[in-house]
Amino acid sequence: MQHRVNLKINLTTLAENYHSVVKHVAPCLVMPILKANAYGLGVEPIARALVAAGAQRIGVAEPFEALQLQTLGVPIQLLSGILPDEIEPMLRAGVVLPLVSLESAEFISAVAQQLGIVAKVHVKIDTGMGRAGILWQEASTVLRKVALLPALELEGLFTHFPLAYEEHSDFTQIQLKRLLDIYYQSAADNITFKYLHSANSDAINNADSAYQKQIYPAGNSAAVRNGRKLSVQH
Repeated sequence: MQHRVNLKINLTTLAENYHSVVKHVAPCLVMPILKANAYGLGVEPIARALVAAGAQRIGVAEPFEALQLQTLGVPIQLLSGILPDEIEPMLRAGVVLPLVSLESAEFISAVAQQLGIVAKVHVKIDTGMGRAGILWQEASTVLRKVALLPALELEGLFTHFPLAYEEHSDFTQIQLKRLLDIYYQSAADNITFKYLHSANSDAINNADSAYQKQIYPAGNSAAVRNGRKLSVQH
């Protein structure tokens, strides 16, 4: 007996959706977010199709998800926190790690030194959501300490907008200002980041100031994170 309901994923349409987002936010980098098995759609075929369409890096939520995708040939980035016993296998796999506290930075630095490698990390700033990341009020002080740790490459700086689904959200704009203030203070402290990203799927539609080159720092590789809407926005 067949199932009453079937879900068919058109990978060509998925690629078209990706190209549509790329065009909309150009020249920003678009990082597809494929957490929870690509939102239940099947992460491996989805990821392969997006890389074939031009995606230069993929974001996931858990270490297991990162290991599933390590053969794609593009950087795989973990966005949630990481536990101490997860650091070594992630570094061995070349996964880009989140840095959510000074303590996590010290753990990652120590393991990277033991392995004889440099760990690429993206610093997550809690700009007001209250879930994870370095508190924005403490970020500049913490970053100055992190920058002194060996075997770390501070590749990116990012935050998350919980209310970006609201059009013209004042709170989202407050969060953006906090992130940019930290970025500029870091630059004054000779701490630079290759990537700066804050816009999630909702912010791509409702908060274009989170990726417009007129607002984001000139010369910085601004990025956006697009998740579930890649499969529904065609």
